Amino acid sequence: MTDPMPPNREGQSPACRAGRCEHGCSLRRLSVAMDDVLRTLALLEHPAAITENQVARLTQVAAYADPGVPGGPFRVQPGWVSLRLDPDALTGAMLIEPPHAEPGEAPVPELRLCGADGRPVHRCHPLLPQDRLVIEGLVRLGGGLPGSRLDVYPDGTTSGAEVPDQLQRIDDLLTWTTNRTPFLPHRHIDPGAVVDVFEHACAIGLPLGIAVFSDAAMHAVQNTVQSVAHAAGVAAVGTEEAILEIRPADVQHCLLLRLHGPHGPTSSLELYDHTERRVALISQFGIVERGAHEGWEQLAGSLPELM
Repeated sequence: MTDPMPPNREGQSPACRAGRCEHGCSLRRLSVAMDDVLRTLALLEHPAAITENQVARLTQVAAYADPGVPGGPFRVQPGWVSLRLDPDALTGAMLIEPPHAEPGEAPVPELRLCGADGRPVHRCHPLLPQDRLVIEGLVRLGGGLPGSRLDVYPDGTTSGAEVPDQLQRIDDLLTWTTNRTPFLPHRHIDPGAVVDVFEHACAIGLPLGIAVFSDAAMHAVQNTVQSVAHAAGVAAVGTEEAILEIRPADVQHCLLLRLHGPHGPTSSLELYDHTERRVALISQFGIVERGAHEGWEQLAGSLPELM
């Protein structure tokens, strides 16, 4: 299990957003287009990708797939970092360079995608020397990198009582467009059952789709749950290629929705904190084996409602 989660980095002071933070790290805001930043991420061979909020953190070591955007296709690829970004909420990027490293080790920089007020919405640590060189090249980038831009697809969603499909609901959560929630058929699930979901999935070898939200990003994985451990109020859920760290006591309420997906009606368990912010989502994403879909639906249907 990893170390217990530190305080959420969205709550860092303004001193940590420009110049130099109290830990001596050098902070540089990058004067390049977000499209260039994202294409640079796609060039990295073996980075650590982290998306977090006040309640949950998802860490994955893998290459980046092309990010998705609201209204566009959604694909969670095994072995790849799958991000879905809200371009309207991204405000820039920042490079954080530590002041020193252990003897014989090179300092590991951090590339941040920033949202409102410069708060980090996604973090990337280049672990290999060649990946660090790619990140350093981004600082010197002038004319931009060749390639396609981060296109925003027309989403075609509407407000009101219309029932969205699973993908539309994901985009509603990503962009904070939750005005349809009161009209959607849903069950209020006991938040104490969240850890039980992971432990049961681990016991039966059930793959789960797990997504963690920040202000402008959703980071999703879909893997078999291999372990669940507990320490200092944090549950660490290990999958084949990622680890989810979550504070169960800070999950204030859960909504279980059943919306149309690639396999027909598909359940999604939405987790919220005490400020009504969506923090995580558990479901089945895209095309999965029939047994996995059926196993998830049986598990979701057995979850106890909030009394």
